[in-house]
Amino acid sequence: MLVDMATTPPAGSDFPPLARTVLDRLQTTYTAAADPVKAVAMRAYMRDRFPFLGIPAPLQRTLTREFLAGLDRPNEEDLRAVAGRLDPAGVTARRLRDLRLDERLRTR
Repeated sequence: MLVDMATTPPAGSDFPPLARTVLDRLQTTYTAAADPVKAVAMRAYMRDRFPFLGIPAPLQRTLTREFLAGLDRPNEEDLRAVAGRLDPAGVTARRLRDLRLDERLRTR
């Protein structure tokens, strides 16, 4: 699981709505694109140090652009809320940098 939905605050809480939308879109988009066969190869290449979804970097960039399309520019609270809800076993800070998610959100 990419996003730990069990720790996502319920609707109506003070969790930023934009952050909730980003997490929902991220979960839906990346889960649908996951390739378990490629994930095994990617994990092996990295000597099982990191979990992978099996989504090559060029496709990650395309998917990220697609799920961010039409969203407002986030503020720091939104970015922190998104980062705080990502499953640390599934998306590390290194993976976030690789995805350049924070840059893409800020520069839109």
